[in-house]
Amino acid sequence: MKATKIISACAVLVALASCSNDHVISQPGAEDTPIHIQANVGAVTTKAASNIQESQFEENENIGIFLREHLKTGETSIKSYTLPLLGVTKKYSNDMMIDLSTTEYYPSNGHGVDCLAIYPMQFNTSNIDHNTTSFSVQDDQSSDVNYKASDLMFAYKKETKNADKLPIKLTFEHLLSKIIIVLKVDGSVDKSVLNEAYIELSGLKKTIGINVSDMTQVSGSASSESTDASVSLNTSILQDDATITFGKQTKSSSDDTQTEEAAVIIVPQNIPLNTEFIKVKLSNDNGSSFYTTYTYKVTDPAGLTFAEKTAYKYTITLKAGSISVQSVQITPWTHASDGSGDANLD
Repeated sequence: MKATKIISACAVLVALASCSNDHVISQPGAEDTPIHIQANVGAVTTKAASNIQESQFEENENIGIFLREHLKTGETSIKSYTLPLLGVTKKYSNDMMIDLSTTEYYPSNGHGVDCLAIYPMQFNTSNIDHNTTSFSVQDDQSSDVNYKASDLMFAYKKETKNADKLPIKLTFEHLLSKIIIVLKVDGSVDKSVLNEAYIELSGLKKTIGINVSDMTQVSGSASSESTDASVSLNTSILQDDATITFGKQTKSSSDDTQTEEAAVIIVPQNIPLNTEFIKVKLSNDNGSSFYTTYTYKVTDPAGLTFAEKTAYKYTITLKAGSISVQSVQITPWTHASDGSGDANLD
């Protein structure tokens, strides 16, 4: 009996050793580690009262994802990635993740990956990549879809190693300028007109040049240290005259003498002196025709300058025969000095 037990024990040990060896051979390596990406938005992008993508993307937004193996000087790439990959935002627990259209893995040599992400993914139906040289905002931003299509953002993260196998955490930054407007009435104007108010900005260019880093990498190529990637603006290219419309305003639920905040995105630029910049139009037939227009002209000899990555808030008060315009540049984009101006009734 003892002999039988010893033989059985030995058989078990042999079997365990065999399984152990098999396990070691099939142990997942770096090439079996999928790449996960987490997305955050670095600043508020309020649109009307709906707080679009205030601190997180909404779900099901398309983002262009560019990956490359991170190389140091003298290293050789062993893996190439398709560019760009389609990333779609999905919420898991409290985190907004970017699901890739295909599962991508880290290089088997233990290298990390660099990640450049661009939102929106497309401009004029073509994916934005290093060959893209310009970007345009939408003329009519009264819809959420067109507003978001105008909000050019990017994020970049350099990952030299992947030992922790944690998600790549991206924080997106806004590249263009945001204009926020609140419309008010004083005692000389009936507050009911706020239900008939439409706002537009004129005298603008809607297209600006952009420079997108080339993330192309060919497997087998040697490289120096991987350089940082980005999307930047080329302000020497400003073109396409446009009028940007906010659409019909929504009266505030807490103060019936003013509207909710409304916002549009414009490309950074200077608006010259005497430009009819802000127009408030009143309509009692849902915008088919307008019975009154209030106009604010630029009065500063230097014009109005709208800087990149910056938001400007205007509080406009309708008065009998004229309007008063006050502006303040607000955080979290950047903060600068206040400004003011007067407007006349056409």
